[in-house]
Amino acid sequence: MIAEIKTRIAAVLLEAEPAIKILTEAEAEAQYDRTIPAAVILAGQETAEPDGSVVAKSTLDGVRSILRKKYARKLPLRVMIHAAGEAGAEALYEELLAGISPGIHDANGHFCRLEKATCDFVDDRDKLRQGSHADIQLEFSGGVYRVETATLLTAVEATPE
Repeated sequence: MIAEIKTRIAAVLLEAEPAIKILTEAEAEAQYDRTIPAAVILAGQETAEPDGSVVAKSTLDGVRSILRKKYARKLPLRVMIHAAGEAGAEALYEELLAGISPGIHDANGHFCRLEKATCDFVDDRDKLRQGSHADIQLEFSGGVYRVETATLLTAVEATPE
């Protein structure tokens, strides 16, 4: 879930601004303030809680399949964007929301919904650093799913005693 979401966010930002540099956390320490435009994508602490709800049911050739959500997952992400000005930061924020709403499919094809997005815009007042920063907080919800199968009875015959 984490890798797919981070990859999709990076792809949306690169599509919106081909010159943007996606930095790792280590690179951000050294280059973030000097690179315009730039973005850093950081994963927060994920939570997984037991769920057990039925997501989908199907029957094929006498076999009933049930897709059950074993765990509900919540993943907070932080995306920091450094752009030439507040308008540039806001435009990238809007492109990001448009590109990932209402959510993203994970590697198994399950949907990870974007639950919440907040953004703080910060202008650099320091003359040595230029540009504006958008500090975006995202929260995705998804799950760990398993398919359970059972053979259905096709006919029941009554036998006299």
